[in-house]
Amino acid sequence: MLGFGKKGLILAIEKETHKRAEMTINPSDKDRLIHALPKEAENITLPEKFTFPFNYQPHALCVLAAEELQAYLAQKEEWQEELSLEGNNERVGKMFGVMIVRDSHGQLGYLAAFSGAIAGKNQWPGFVPTLYDRWDPNSFFKIGEQELNAINEEVVQRENDPAFRVAIQEMEALRISGTAQIEAFRQEVKDRKAERRAKRAEAESTLSEEAYSKLLHEASLESQADRKWLKGAIKQEQKRMKIGEEKVEAMRAPILALKEARREKSNAIQQQIFDQYTFLNARGEKKEVREIFGEELPPAGAGDCAGPRLLQYAFAQNLSPIAMAEFWYGPSRRPSSESI
Repeated sequence: MLGFGKKGLILAIEKETHKRAEMTINPSDKDRLIHALPKEAENITLPEKFTFPFNYQPHALCVLAAEELQAYLAQKEEWQEELSLEGNNERVGKMFGVMIVRDSHGQLGYLAAFSGAIAGKNQWPGFVPTLYDRWDPNSFFKIGEQELNAINEEVVQRENDPAFRVAIQEMEALRISGTAQIEAFRQEVKDRKAERRAKRAEAESTLSEEAYSKLLHEASLESQADRKWLKGAIKQEQKRMKIGEEKVEAMRAPILALKEARREKSNAIQQQIFDQYTFLNARGEKKEVREIFGEELPPAGAGDCAGPRLLQYAFAQNLSPIAMAEFWYGPSRRPSSESI
């Protein structure tokens, strides 16, 4: 089933019988991965200009190439778990792309590409290569990934350390009891203040002026003593709570340091990945991905989509792009009412 969205071609592939079971590579172009177009392409008129990738109706040649690629994908048993047409797993499916190209001899063919990785690899025979093979076990990415995994394991181990969990529980218990005790102290001082106020109100009409003045002086001293006592009592409870907090902080400090090291290493790896992505245009001019995005940070995976891979390979091999289409292979993520 073909569905054409506003921003390009979306192919929601259903189970069907495909006439062509394999992609074929021109004998003279095996190193350049140019696949031969099917015979039906002979009488199809070429487009006047290259595809605008964000809003287009797929050219007939691209549809033929996509159908042939889909037939090939249906036979890749080792990929079916990831590309399965069954079920509703949102992680199942993959974006693919095809590009009609003309070589220096005027011969037409098509290139094929996929986004990201399939079955743990981002380079497979018959598909144009990625700009950087981050899945190579000897690549800095995989080595860095192993180091990050080791940090993650240590973080999990430290966070689940029984001693650390007990320390957190003790800290919480001290916080709860200390907060309650401080509130009780404050209430006690408040109650004594209310008693003094009531005593003053009663004494004002019964005591002599001298006796009443003496009472006020004594009440003032009691108030000062209460404030001093409350301050000391609160300080003592806070000290008790601080002991629990400091114990947890001492055990948490290495965890926070590990997380910061992980963040810095992850950012460094991402920047190093960006350094590997230098793109060509039709004039052979080069520009790094960070230069393309300017002040904005390139999204993770920039350059790993099917479209950029196709264009990069075509320009690097001096091929002339004629038309391009991308499609989704797998369970449709669009409501059935939107399919055409």
